[in-house]
Amino acid sequence: MKRRVGFGIVAGMLVALVLAAPVLIEAQAKKLLTIASGWVVGAYYPMAGGMSRIVHTKLPGVRVTVESSGASVANAKLVAAGDADLAILQNDIAFYAWNGQLMFKDQPIRNMVGIFSLHPEPVQVLATAASGIKSVKDMKGKRVSTGSGSAGITRQKAAASSDRSVIAVLLRAPACAWRHATRNRAERGCVCACFLA
Repeated sequence: MKRRVGFGIVAGMLVALVLAAPVLIEAQAKKLLTIASGWVVGAYYPMAGGMSRIVHTKLPGVRVTVESSGASVANAKLVAAGDADLAILQNDIAFYAWNGQLMFKDQPIRNMVGIFSLHPEPVQVLATAASGIKSVKDMKGKRVSTGSGSAGITRQKAAASSDRSVIAVLLRAPACAWRHATRNRAERGCVCACFLA
């Protein structure tokens, strides 16, 4: 199973590079591109590193530097400002950015195009037995950890609830530390539920 998933990711990256040919051809003149990824301990950073290595081996003279960032929301803003040539974004965050919705309200970002989809992003909800939470609707009025920082997954989870009575508890920590800290906070009764990406 892991080999199939790994092969799928590599195949997807190769297809993406072919589809990204117009950007990469422009890069021939530029010679150096930057790709905004995510936290160093997250999934986007190593994926961007893999893309950089593929470009390095397949397009002599073109370099892609991987920049650590605050993930999807921050990446859209980096593209808008011209501070990144390429970026990894969740598709819903890209949609909001393009249409000027939610966190991009009245500030659409139109200088970007989608190239390919990396992978699906399932979300799991962990709730303590004592919380009585059986569905997202049951989170009303509860303390719920939605993640750290400005990552798209954090915004996605908060939007999924769209119930303003849910109290969001943001833990500022790297992804792996956040997962561990969130589980501990749930076990100690500090939060009733948490989202895990």
